[in-house]
Amino acid sequence: MTKKTYWERNRATGGYLLKRDVARVVGGFFMLVLLFGLCFLILQPLLHQFSNSIMSRDDLFDPTVMAIPRYPTWLNYQVAVELMDYWGSLIRTVGITFLVATLQIIACTLVAYGFARFDFPLKKLWFACVILTVLVPPQIIRAPLFLNFLFFDFFGLITLFGVDPLPLPGPKWE
Repeated sequence: MTKKTYWERNRATGGYLLKRDVARVVGGFFMLVLLFGLCFLILQPLLHQFSNSIMSRDDLFDPTVMAIPRYPTWLNYQVAVELMDYWGSLIRTVGITFLVATLQIIACTLVAYGFARFDFPLKKLWFACVILTVLVPPQIIRAPLFLNFLFFDFFGLITLFGVDPLPLPGPKWE
């Protein structure tokens, strides 16, 4: 039994092997370009901010300096650490983040268990609402939510006692 070469098998299949391999190479190249572009879109703002953070004052106000500083300096980071309570803020932020993440995991686990285990009326509707809250970006509901809290008055009880609903900063709607 003789082993057929690639070109013989390609001829026997009517050129299918070559078309498949070319499609794989072209598709792979297209995916590589697409992934590189997406990575650049994600990383470019971070790199730009890092570049700005190590620029000296002269570099910041020099219009000829675009991305790479002429006189890089770490002084900006030293000043930021000195002026802010950086390490205390970092510890508080990490603590609050872990607390919120833990509570979020507990709540989501309980809700997911309820949806998976139990059958209840309007289960699909409630699940669609949960999915909708994931799909809607928070920027879309930020302004209505702010206005909701700005004018929050629990059944008129807060203004009944002559108190402003909530002392939130914002525009006065008078």
